[in-house]
Amino acid sequence: MTMTTQKRSIVDMNTNGLIESLTVLPARQMARRWIRTKGAKVVAQYAGKSVGKTVARTAASPYLLLADAAEFATREFMDRSQEDTQLTQRVSKGVGFGASVGIGAAVGGPIGAGVGVTVWALGEVIEAAWERTAT
Repeated sequence: MTMTTQKRSIVDMNTNGLIESLTVLPARQMARRWIRTKGAKVVAQYAGKSVGKTVARTAASPYLLLADAAEFATREFMDRSQEDTQLTQRVSKGVGFGASVGIGAAVGGPIGAGVGVTVWALGEVIEAAWERTAT
């Protein structure tokens, strides 16, 4: 057997295996066609329901009140230790933000973390509006 014959036999073996692996089963072909035509609609339908439930469950969670408690406790602790007012506000808001993200993630995963951030930001907007009207 010469070198050329030996190379051809290796190429033939690899080609035969490739051709066998490329044969498409009718059931697989039908599944691919169904996924291409209807898959996106089904995923969107069920993912939308799942996201909506996660958002509602996380936003309504009383555990997010713990983030406000952590922020308040941090503010009180730093006020009592005679820290700078701006530093106290920045640190306490950071603690509130972190707690909101962490609690949201614990309750609802990544979507819950986003909800936690949104609830925290909404609370900050309300607090800023309240402070403006009070002064």
